[in-house]
Amino acid sequence: MNNNGYFPLNDAEFEDMLQSSLPNTPPEEVVEAVTPWKKAIRRILWGLGLSTLTLNFFGLNHILPTIGIVLSILGVRALRNETKWFKVYYITTIVRAIHLLIVLVLGTTVSFRTLIPDTVYIILNLSLTFLNIAFFCAALFSVEKKSGINPRTAPMAALVLWYLGISFLSIINFNGFIVPWVMIIGFICIIVSLNKISKEIDQVGYNIENAPVKIPDKILTAILSVTLIIGLGCGYAFGGSYPMQWEEKNQNEHIEVLQIKEHLIVLGFPEKILNDMSAEDILACEGATKIVVYEDKVPFNDDTRVITVTEQVTPYFSSTYDKTIHDVEEMTVTGIGVCLTEESEGDGDWIIIHHFCWDVNPGFYGTESIQLWPAYQNNSKNRFRYVDEPTGRVLYTKDDVDYVSDYYSLGSENYTSNTIFWGEQTNRDVFATFSLPDKGERQRGYVMYPVADNSDTNTIIDSWFNYTHQESLLQYPAITAKEHRQRGTANKSFPFRTQQRALQIRERELN
Repeated sequence: MNNNGYFPLNDAEFEDMLQSSLPNTPPEEVVEAVTPWKKAIRRILWGLGLSTLTLNFFGLNHILPTIGIVLSILGVRALRNETKWFKVYYITTIVRAIHLLIVLVLGTTVSFRTLIPDTVYIILNLSLTFLNIAFFCAALFSVEKKSGINPRTAPMAALVLWYLGISFLSIINFNGFIVPWVMIIGFICIIVSLNKISKEIDQVGYNIENAPVKIPDKILTAILSVTLIIGLGCGYAFGGSYPMQWEEKNQNEHIEVLQIKEHLIVLGFPEKILNDMSAEDILACEGATKIVVYEDKVPFNDDTRVITVTEQVTPYFSSTYDKTIHDVEEMTVTGIGVCLTEESEGDGDWIIIHHFCWDVNPGFYGTESIQLWPAYQNNSKNRFRYVDEPTGRVLYTKDDVDYVSDYYSLGSENYTSNTIFWGEQTNRDVFATFSLPDKGERQRGYVMYPVADNSDTNTIIDSWFNYTHQESLLQYPAITAKEHRQRGTANKSFPFRTQQRALQIRERELN
């Protein structure tokens, strides 16, 4: 008799009791911890899909590949010791992740396209992706053989051929509609087939040892995210503007320069603008016989209000109308025409000067651009002709000291724009590119160029000044104000705003 009230059990009865006390299937996390294949390969396939098929809106063409490469790393690192091909695939995935990280960070800089030419970037990206896909297919095939199932190579070969096809379409810049959809459907079918292969490997009970990892998945994901955020911040902070060569302005001027300045001031040249000009540009105005000046205030904000204006048109008639005004107009734009020919010699040759000055600091976040439509291009009768390339410089004042720098670039450029109304057009305009410091005050500059009289036709000098200002740092990928302008987009398109003013010297002022 058993005093404790228990009945003795034999070995078979004891085993049955243990099995009945356990659940029919263990929890999912337990299964994945014991056999990591299912979770790992699922991550790899999702990563492959997200990093290959992207959507070109809302930044998803950058977000999805980033998520995809992180999933691929988390998946393959658990399998990296399974076969030599998985180890190679793991290494290429890390290399591809580093490449993506560098490209994402460089995307915040305005020098990205100069550091990495488009051709080099495309070839490098396609090559890394192709190697990554090829090594994944080799790794999956090696596990198929080890697991003892009948290897199926068709889906893997199809994936490699699919990528070669999509690379070819990308290189030739294919713009069709039907073929891309066929390629998308084909890719989905390939991924489904690869997933079936992974399920077959899992179902045969192939034992895969989980490779040891020192950093948990969540911590690794956090480290990668923080690294990317820090890199993007550094890119915006140190690569979002042009490197300008600022130096203190030289106040000493040659006697000949001083004499020319005095003569120009007598003719009506604004002294403040004359003080901003280099000695070489002042000397180019020697022999001036006439000065024409137009000044205008320019707003770079949306704060407007409507006022009622009454104008006395004649002594007996007045006109009343509503006018929209800006209470703050941040910039003063001045157009100056300098005639270099005596009145007895005809209408003569001119020097055209466009000057800008920020009276209110709007915040300088990146790049600025000036686009000129010069007088020798804006005259249907071709009265004026090209003489020489433009000159100029930019300045600012801090603690009553003036600092000066050359433009980052200044000159005529050919470019292609594509607009809704005019389609694709090739143009040649004058562009000045620069960045301004947020410190100091009266950030300003000018561009000047000469034009020569080409005929006796009476017309006007028509020279247009288009200033593009960057209003925010938040743009990705970063483009310059000049690139924005050359794309033919609207004058106000975040984060850029363009204001236009014209210097038009009419017939009565020419003669």
